[in-house]
Amino acid sequence: MKRVTNISDLTSAGAVFVDGPAGTVWSDFSGLPANSLERRVTKPRLSRIRAAFQGVAQSAGHPIISHLPGMTTAVVEAQAILRNRSPHLAFSFNFTDLPVGFNRLRMTKAFARVVRFCVYSAFERKLYSDYFKIPPERFVQCLWAQRTPVVSSVPATDIKRYVCAIGGEGRDYATLIEAARKLPDLQFILVVRPHSIQCDVPSNVEVRCNVESSIAWRLAVDSILMVLPLRSEVTCCGQITLVSAEQLGIPIVTSTSHATSEYTEDCILYSPGDPEDLAQKISLTLSRVADLKNEAMARRKEKIQKYRRENWEGIVSDFLSDAWSEV
Repeated sequence: MKRVTNISDLTSAGAVFVDGPAGTVWSDFSGLPANSLERRVTKPRLSRIRAAFQGVAQSAGHPIISHLPGMTTAVVEAQAILRNRSPHLAFSFNFTDLPVGFNRLRMTKAFARVVRFCVYSAFERKLYSDYFKIPPERFVQCLWAQRTPVVSSVPATDIKRYVCAIGGEGRDYATLIEAARKLPDLQFILVVRPHSIQCDVPSNVEVRCNVESSIAWRLAVDSILMVLPLRSEVTCCGQITLVSAEQLGIPIVTSTSHATSEYTEDCILYSPGDPEDLAQKISLTLSRVADLKNEAMARRKEKIQKYRRENWEGIVSDFLSDAWSEV
C-alpha cells in the first residue's frame, strides 16, 4: 500500500490536497489550533509543533509533504529528533518576508534536508535558492492552483459603483488610500486584516475586517474593478487573490511584482508605491470598465482551467514515485 503523510500549516486535516497516484493512502495532520492551550500559546506555535511531531511519528518512513515554510522547518526538526529519514517535499514554499538573523540560520539548516520545494514563480525559485543556499535543481515551479471561490448569493453592500481590494499579506494600503484621496467621487471598499490600515481613511473609503470569504468575494464580484496593491517589486504575495479574481471574471489593477508576473498578463499595472500612477490607472480603467468586465468574464473558463488544482498532481506524483522507489 502506498502511503504519504500530509502536514498542513493553515488547512484543516482532511481537506483535499490532490489525489496523487492511484492507490495512494493519505494521512493528514493540521497545524491549526486544536484546543484552548494551542489557541493561547502562539510563540512558539504549539499547534504547529504538535502537528509536525504527530505526522513524523506516524509516517513510518513514508514520504512527507509539508505546507508553508514554518511547517516545513518544524517537520525537519521533528524528523531530526525522531530520527526519521522520510523523503520530504516542501509545498507552497513562500515567504511574505524573508527571515533574518537566527531564524534565517535555523531555516537554512532545516531546508538542507528537504528533497524538493514547490514555488509559484520563477523569481521565487532563484530568490530562495540564493538566500537559503539551496541547489536550484531542488525547486519545482508551478502556478498557484485552486477551486473557484464560493460567492455569497446575498448582496454585501448598497453601494452601486465602487472599487474593491481584498487581502492582507504584503499589501500597501497606504498607497491605495492616497490614490483614493485623489478620486473623491469614487467609492472604495477594502476587505483587510485589522492591522492592515495604519493611516487616516478618507470618507470615500470603507474598511471591513474579519469578513467571511464568500461575502468578500461577493463584494469583489459586484465591484467595478479590484485593486491589488503590493508593497514592492520583490513582494512575493498576491497570487491567491489574483487567481481568485481571474476565475471570477473581475478586472484587476495591480502593482508590478516579479513574483506575480506569471499571473498578470491580463491586468492593468502601476508602479508600486506611486499613488499618482495608481489613481491615473484607475481613472483610465473607469472609462472602459464595461469592456474590461466583459473581457474578464469571457476569459473565466480559460482561467479556471489554467489554475485548476489538478495541475499539481503531476508534481506530487513525480515526487512520490521517486520517494517510494527509495523507501
